[in-house]
Amino acid sequence: MKKCPYCSNPVYAVNARRCAFCGRNLDFELAKKLERERAEREHFFNAAKSAFLALAFLVLVTAATLWAAIYSPVGTIAKQAATQTAAARRYCDPQEVSIAAHQLIDFNDRWADIMALAVSVDHDDALVLQVDRLQKIRRDAEDVKTPECLKAPQQNLINGMEDHIQGLLMVLRDQPLDEANRYLTLGNLKMNEFADEVERIQVCAPDRR
Repeated sequence: MKKCPYCSNPVYAVNARRCAFCGRNLDFELAKKLERERAEREHFFNAAKSAFLALAFLVLVTAATLWAAIYSPVGTIAKQAATQTAAARRYCDPQEVSIAAHQLIDFNDRWADIMALAVSVDHDDALVLQVDRLQKIRRDAEDVKTPECLKAPQQNLINGMEDHIQGLLMVLRDQPLDEANRYLTLGNLKMNEFADEVERIQVCAPDRR
């Protein structure tokens, strides 16, 4: 017994021209031809879909690579390093670099000592005293006269100090510790970046005239 190629219901009459259930033409050769055409269209669609997805993936990877080169932390640091190196070539006198760098490094070292004490005290009065000392160091570091190539590192140092102070003040105000720790961590990152930049500039500055 044959079955309708469209609805799969049985075809009882041998010479039936149409299916009694779905009413479609029972030309089996035509049905096979239509099925082949449908399969070919489906194959073409799947191939086109695969090609589109591959192209979209390639575009995404390219965009991500460009973003990383321009906007990511690594790309930003590289651009800053190139900019500051160019500034050192044009503006920096080696003696001025040495004097200013040692002043900033001294403030950074003193800051680290007081911060270690500040985070270890167990009552507010002692913490207030350490915050006062830190604020004075920040003002002194801000007043250091630096050559052009040390301006950016100096600003990183100042910004890191301000983040540390903000975090300690939040502790004094009994604000959420997670938010206070976020400021302290940001301060650490900026001051570490300051140390790396100053070290690099001190190495290259003696060759700049």
